[in-house]
Amino acid sequence: MSVEHPDVHPLEQIARWVGEIWAGCPEATHLLFQVTSEGEACGLRAMRRVGHGYIPVEKRFDSKSDKDSWIFNDLLPWDELGAALEALITWHDSDPCPALAKESGGWWRLGLGQLVPEAEAYQAYEAHTMTDGHDTGALDAERGGAVLLAYLTAVREGRRATDVLAEHVGHGITVVGATGVTRKILTEDDQPPGTGTDVACGDCGTGLSDQWERPGNALAVGAPLASGDDVIDAVTALLHYADGWHHAQTVLDRALRILIQGQQLALVLPGLYDEVPDPRTLDALAAAVAAHYAAAARFSLTDGEVAKQSLDRFHREIEKHRLASVRAMRSAMAGLRENSR
Repeated sequence: MSVEHPDVHPLEQIARWVGEIWAGCPEATHLLFQVTSEGEACGLRAMRRVGHGYIPVEKRFDSKSDKDSWIFNDLLPWDELGAALEALITWHDSDPCPALAKESGGWWRLGLGQLVPEAEAYQAYEAHTMTDGHDTGALDAERGGAVLLAYLTAVREGRRATDVLAEHVGHGITVVGATGVTRKILTEDDQPPGTGTDVACGDCGTGLSDQWERPGNALAVGAPLASGDDVIDAVTALLHYADGWHHAQTVLDRALRILIQGQQLALVLPGLYDEVPDPRTLDALAAAVAAHYAAAARFSLTDGEVAKQSLDRFHREIEKHRLASVRAMRSAMAGLRENSR
């Protein structure tokens, strides 16, 4: 990849080109673009991270001809920027760029901020947000990404019987086998029963055998849950992860429809069984939330209670981050005024 100066890191050079093309605009924090079937970068859009979302960096023009003159201006580094982006995509599989994330709909998003070339640790890029520095809510989104990854792994690989049993420790279960019917309290030492044995949980009203015998159970949460608070925490984290792509209420509503229509619908959600499933689609996120709705039943929580408490916590945390950002900005402005005296 060509750069103006050999000491300049390629991503830093890309950021400079973006600043040159979108001169006179607020500084872009991300670049959104698509790649054609021929591998050419197109549809370049400079974006700016604001709170938990993105807004386009708009360049205003007096007329369409002025806009066309800007787009086709040979003096601006359009070709160099396009070639650099195409090179990033070409090498991404073998040498992943930590600032590059694949979006749904064929879009790619490139983070432009705070590079550390000598360490090649530009900033760990988790989904749609930087996980360091000024990007508020990033750690919450990172945690939600981990929850979603655990869910997708559980869907593709299926939960083990021991994982299912662990979720029902302390519950009253009924075991129906060749030797008759046994009712007992499940303990941590109990092992999965043999083939042909039916196990049902009286506390949850669920059939455990169906859960572990169905490969790739799409209502698997992918991680042990010890309390209802764990469910609320996980769903809240998923809402932070979805923020910027989907409205929180949209995710919760879609999850409820998945739960109501049953596990069979969740099993055929598009993309969940791809070799590299897209973790940014509404269905993938909502299915993970639906799994936690289902898991909440064993803690005597309804899906409505999970949705309300998670949404309330999500909004409180957003407000906390917003206030922290405003205070940091005001402190910086106060320092500038003090130094200018």
